[in-house]
Amino acid sequence: MKMLIFSLSLLFFFCCSKNQEYNDLDEGDSVFFGLNDTIYLKTEFSECGEWGGSQEFMKIYSNENHSFLDYKKTKADCNKIDKKRGYPLQNKEFDKIFKLNDKEKKSILRYIQRLIKSKSNEKLMANFGNFFSVTNSDSTLLIKVFDNNEYNIESYNMLLKDLGITSKKRD
Repeated sequence: MKMLIFSLSLLFFFCCSKNQEYNDLDEGDSVFFGLNDTIYLKTEFSECGEWGGSQEFMKIYSNENHSFLDYKKTKADCNKIDKKRGYPLQNKEFDKIFKLNDKEKKSILRYIQRLIKSKSNEKLMANFGNFFSVTNSDSTLLIKVFDNNEYNIESYNMLLKDLGITSKKRD
């Protein structure tokens, strides 16, 4: 637990440093991938307006000295609203688990850095927008961004491209 807090503190320190470029990551910067923790990335788009839209989930975890990513993508049916929850029904579109290499781990860290930067510039929305989050299994890491900033969509699409996940460009 102390190692996780230390690693996240380093991540926040380096991502907020004015002297460091967001593209520069040293070999030691992917240290949290070796911890016994799980990182969750969640994205929800707003194609159904205030009701939300399609969702994408990434679960990043380590097992026997390797890091894995479990990616799930759903497509929202804006014409079918779940009566109990009030949200569009989600149809599974894509599901994949793959082993992460060092380049992909660094890409995930760069995405988290960009999300932290975006959080500091977040403009609050009234009823709808795109949602991006990063959390871990014990909730000691929690970053949520909810807005219509094109930067966040471009940043997320860059992550998908770096991970080799094909996705249509979002508007």
